[in-house]
Amino acid sequence: MERTDRVKQSDLSRFDLSGRTAVVTGGSRGLGKAMALGLARAGADVVLVGRSRETLEAAVAEFRSQGLSAEGIPADVSDVNSIRELFRQVANLYEGKLDILINAAGINIRKPATEYTEAEWDAILNTNLKGTFFCCQEAGKLMIPRKYGRIINVGSLTSSIGIATIAPYGATKMGVVAIAKTLAVEWGTP
Repeated sequence: MERTDRVKQSDLSRFDLSGRTAVVTGGSRGLGKAMALGLARAGADVVLVGRSRETLEAAVAEFRSQGLSAEGIPADVSDVNSIRELFRQVANLYEGKLDILINAAGINIRKPATEYTEAEWDAILNTNLKGTFFCCQEAGKLMIPRKYGRIINVGSLTSSIGIATIAPYGATKMGVVAIAKTLAVEWGTP
């Protein structure tokens, strides 16, 4: 056996998530789905979250066809009541246990800054920033009493540099970084 084969086999044990519960917003497609798949392959029980029931059902079926543990819960992360209902369902499904949250849900509209409408601005900020914060808040309510939890907020290069035609998106991703830093200080253990 070559050294690289031994390293690959031994290193994978560090990523064992058996017995862990994970919620992935935007988990039925794109980056969210890819991250959810990685968690499930590592042994986690994964809850995929998205707005489209049909897309969720297809993703859950795909995961299960591979022998992976997956549930799908439709939710709109731009709506706080929908977020609260999502985490109520997660708490009921897993007896209050939540170990991992990945906030991958996000939208973007590309156009010159002078052409954005208020409705477009609100849609981007409500999904990307408000949704991230309130998902963290609800996850924190489950994680803090157990003194365990991992939250991953998906950022973007736009949280570090300016890119033309995506001003609202960039603003949200800078905000996501601020939320992550603030909650790490507030909720982190010494």
